[in-house]
Amino acid sequence: MFSLLPKPTVELVRELGGRFDDDPNTKPIEEAITVLMSQFPRNEDIRHVLLKVTTINALYSTNIYAVIVLAEHIVHYNIDSLLASGDPEALELVARIQFKGDRKERHNYSFASKYCSWHNQAAFPI
Repeated sequence: MFSLLPKPTVELVRELGGRFDDDPNTKPIEEAITVLMSQFPRNEDIRHVLLKVTTINALYSTNIYAVIVLAEHIVHYNIDSLLASGDPEALELVARIQFKGDRKERHNYSFASKYCSWHNQAAFPI
């Protein structure tokens, strides 16, 4: 039997958000990514993007296996202005990729939402 989820309210969201923010297992991860993003805010240098892709992929378990290909993909699309303005096209560009040997295009929405959110949290909620 499934239990019913509580009705979302502002109070409930604040409470659960506070629990997330104070979680001793989550807080160091969030702080580490914050430091990384402050050191490398742009997406023009493959080395910087690869560090961000690898970190977000590992810490959030998004199961991207071709991290170098994905980092090159992100650099290729020059998405910084889209991220800054909150344009949803940034998320689509990061998410849509066809890896070598795949017959179909992949849509890595989970990874893309996290990656974009770390660049502009107000515009791209995870």
